[in-house]
Amino acid sequence: MNVHRNVQLSELTTIRTGGKVNYFVEVTSIDELKESIRLSRRLMLPLKFLGGGSNIIFPDAYLDMLVVKISMKGISFLENKSQVKAMAGENWDNFVKLCVNHGLQGIECLSGIPGSVGATPIQNVGAYGQEVSDTIKFVNCLDVISLNEISIDKTECGFGYRTSRFKTKDKNRFIITSVVFQLYEQHEPELTYKDIKNAITEIDDYSSLSRLEKLKTVRNKVIKIRRTKSMVINQNDPDTSSCGSFFTNPVLTKQDFENFIGVCDGLNLVPPFYKLNGKFKVPAAWLIEKSGFGKGYSENDVGISARHSLALVNRGGGYNALINLAEKIKSKVKEKFGIKLCEEPVIVRQA
Repeated sequence: MNVHRNVQLSELTTIRTGGKVNYFVEVTSIDELKESIRLSRRLMLPLKFLGGGSNIIFPDAYLDMLVVKISMKGISFLENKSQVKAMAGENWDNFVKLCVNHGLQGIECLSGIPGSVGATPIQNVGAYGQEVSDTIKFVNCLDVISLNEISIDKTECGFGYRTSRFKTKDKNRFIITSVVFQLYEQHEPELTYKDIKNAITEIDDYSSLSRLEKLKTVRNKVIKIRRTKSMVINQNDPDTSSCGSFFTNPVLTKQDFENFIGVCDGLNLVPPFYKLNGKFKVPAAWLIEKSGFGKGYSENDVGISARHSLALVNRGGGYNALINLAEKIKSKVKEKFGIKLCEEPVIVRQA
């Protein structure tokens, strides 16, 4: 395990923030991961883990900590061939592509999402009608305190809308080392999301395609849709200098939803919403736009993507400007609608 000093973190994150960090290591095995934790203890430094860098925002200041990049690789098809184990450092979209090419259904609508496999269970990544919790069988982890390796069954992961035990009660307790997925060899592609349905209906001969070709077609359509929203990393598209969706969609209780509807009635607004397990999900994008922050909004060299009002974009303003804009948006939404927005990416706060 090689230890590096003064590594520039902005070069390792999609939103391009982050100053130099005192210590940096890249681990390619569980043994190296354990050693990195022991190193942080010897140095008596805070420890922060980095995956694909697409869902984390580092301060632009010098950081006296140890950052560990998880680069453990490997994909294996287990006995029944539809169970697939992927190490945490595998690129997520490459993993999706491999599974689709093997005719495995279950994650095709999660194509084009940046980041690593190990990061997906933490916030229960989802898009276009699918969530990773739909197909996760169990998650293999390293206990940071004891350094014991454990497996956590899907039913014990505490999955919910964009959340899990790894993001809440056990945040920073477990480091995900690999994930086992239960995919499907006979299922048709998922077509529950309106945008995907509409894209597929434009294909005259879709119904005559083989199941494999249908999976590939859906994957390609998803990536095409994401690209139109600048949600696929592209060095030539400045709107992809982001963490994707910056805020999660608020999920309201019945009482909170009724209060919200009352506010909207007073403003002559009719909000979109979706029922979710007895609660009500309201699009954060709608709340943001109705609070005065439209697509393309800009201030202090940061702003909102011209193609996707949930994505905050770094146009050179850096960490402080991004955080200030996020707080401004949250404040306006709270003031106007009485709803608190929650950030989706991990924000590393300055000491």
